[in-house]
Amino acid sequence: MTLVVAPRRRAGRPSADEALDLERAVLEAALAEFRTHGFSGASIDRIAKAAGITRSAIYRRYTNRQALFRRVIDLQIASLEAQAGALKRSAGDPLETLRRTMAAYCRYVVSPVSLDLQRIVVWEAAASDDIDRPRIPALPTDLSDPLDDLIAQAQASGQLRVAPVELLRDVLVRLVADGPRWQALASGEPWGEERLAADFDRMWPMFMALAGPSR
Repeated sequence: MTLVVAPRRRAGRPSADEALDLERAVLEAALAEFRTHGFSGASIDRIAKAAGITRSAIYRRYTNRQALFRRVIDLQIASLEAQAGALKRSAGDPLETLRRTMAAYCRYVVSPVSLDLQRIVVWEAAASDDIDRPRIPALPTDLSDPLDDLIAQAQASGQLRVAPVELLRDVLVRLVADGPRWQALASGEPWGEERLAADFDRMWPMFMALAGPSR
């Protein structure tokens, strides 16, 4: 992956807009660096050069490489949260919103960016004493809450059976998302949209057969 080196910024305290741009540049450079070199191979010096700032400027924002990596992961989770929130606002039917939210989650977990980060967590970060295990590949807590809310709404409207919400969420994630995620991780290749849609259309009815209203 080729990084474009950002120009050096003027001396002095940055404005609020400049600070946001600087933070964005650091995190974009960090994401590219971690994807290319993994966690242990990532270089703060290269990240600083790509972002157009000094190494010490990064350490003023992040105490160590672990903190920077966790921030990169947090931004990916925040993006998923934003998608879930947008879907919830745009659709009135809770079950349909739940279906669309899980479809978006499936697309994310087999995307190239997500797969690169998951590999770091599974094979490198999980085996390292220097980093706390991040929240990928397990379903992030941040996304669990909107899923739980949608499941509860679908239960209240009679679209899903009455059962512990956490149980239905676990069944949903294991049936619909875990298969594509682990297969993509094992093969090293993300799934195409057609294959992912076909698998989702096959597994969603299985979830409904288990979690749908009792007859």
